[in-house]
Amino acid sequence: MDINTYNQREMQLLLREKLIEVEERRKEGTPDFNARSVSKELREKITGGTLCIK
Repeated sequence: MDINTYNQREMQLLLREKLIEVEERRKEGTPDFNARSVSKELREKITGGTLCIK
């Protein structure tokens, strides 16, 4: 196995571990947020409730 294949395999294994961890958290009831809602909430906090869309 060459080094690139090895590195790619290791990255896939790390991603798999992260996905399993996320799934376990969901089963435990930990809330998750999508990127759009987090962006909207941050924008509102930063601008004091007024949206500045560029």
